[in-house]
Amino acid sequence: MATAHPHIEPDGTVYNLGSSFSLINGPELRIVRFPEGNLEGASVVGTASSRWRTAFPYVHSFAMTENYWVVGEQPLVLSLGKLFRQYVTFRKMIDALTWLPDENLRLIVIDRKTGKPLPTTYTAPPIILFHHINAWEEDGHLVVDFLGTMNGLHYTSFFFSNFKKSDTDPSKVIPDAKACRLVLPLEVTAEEATEKHQFTLKDTLYTAVRKENGELHCTPTLLSPVMFELPRINYLRNGLPYRYTYGVTGGSELFYQRLLKLDVETGKTWYFQEEGYVAAEPIFVPRPGSTKEDDGIILSSLLKLNDPRYVALLVLNAKDMSQLAKVRFTAEGDVTYPFHGQFVDPRQEVHLY
Repeated sequence: MATAHPHIEPDGTVYNLGSSFSLINGPELRIVRFPEGNLEGASVVGTASSRWRTAFPYVHSFAMTENYWVVGEQPLVLSLGKLFRQYVTFRKMIDALTWLPDENLRLIVIDRKTGKPLPTTYTAPPIILFHHINAWEEDGHLVVDFLGTMNGLHYTSFFFSNFKKSDTDPSKVIPDAKACRLVLPLEVTAEEATEKHQFTLKDTLYTAVRKENGELHCTPTLLSPVMFELPRINYLRNGLPYRYTYGVTGGSELFYQRLLKLDVETGKTWYFQEEGYVAAEPIFVPRPGSTKEDDGIILSSLLKLNDPRYVALLVLNAKDMSQLAKVRFTAEGDVTYPFHGQFVDPRQEVHLY
C-alpha cells in the first residue's frame, strides 16, 4: 500500500510512504525513494514500526521537511483479521477499516539522515488525519499543518448509503475536517522531561505535556473554523514556512460547492462559488518568474449538479479567487467527481505539485 500524495524534490526525486508486514516485525511504515521518479533504483530510506501488531494504520498522506518525514499514525486502522475475512468471503475491503476512539493520534518523526524515528513519541487527541497541508522546522520545533476531525465516521461520508440519507437524518455524516496545527518540540531539556512544556511561536501559545509513559502529548490549534478539504499550496513552499493554502468547502451538504483560499497566519478566507456546480481540488500554478507566494492562478474543474455530462475548466486569480476564465465542455458520457488533479507543464523536466 502507498499513499495518494508522494513528495517530489526539485531534482525529480520522489518519496512516498508504503507499508510492509512480517511475522518478526509486524506492520511497518516505510519511506521509499524513487530516483527521478523511476521504479528502477527505488530504495527504502526510512522505516518505523506500527504500534499495533495486527493492524495497519490508514495513511493517506505524510509531510516532508528539510530534515524530517512526518507520518500521522491515526487511530483508523486496517485490521489484518478483518482484511482476511473480507477477502475469503468476497466482501467489501472497506469494512476492514476500524476506528479506535480511545487511541491517540501518533506523530512519527523520521530523521532523513538516519532513516530512523526520533526517540520521542509525539501524540495528540484521537484525530482522523487524511491530508497534510505543509510542515517546516522553526526555532527547534516542527510545525505540522493538516486537516483533522475527531469524527470517527468521517471516512464514511461518501458511502452510497450515506448519500441516500435525507438531509434531516441525524445519522447522515457530513464532512467536517478543519485546518489545524501541531507544533512538536524537537529539543526538550531534561528539566522539561516530566512537566508541561509551553512555548510561543508566531504569537501563539502551544502546549506539550510529557506523559508517564514518556510520550509528549501535543495540543493542536485551529487555523480556521471553516470546513476544509483537498488542500493545496504553492509547492515551492513545501517543507518551508508558508502563508496560503487552497481547498474546497461545503456546508450542510455533501457536495463541495465552494473553492477556498486560507491565510494560515490571520485566518482570513476568500471564496469562489457558482450556484448549482460542484468544484474539484484547486491546483496552484505559479506565474513564471513570480516571487510572491500567491502570485499565480488556480485551476479547478466544475461539474453541474443537474447535467452529468457538463464539465468546465476554471481559472481563478490566486490572490483574490476571482474568475479569470472558464472553458466549458460537453462530454460523451457522464463525468464523475475528481478528487485529485495535477498540472503538467511540458516545458518542465520535473513536474512538482
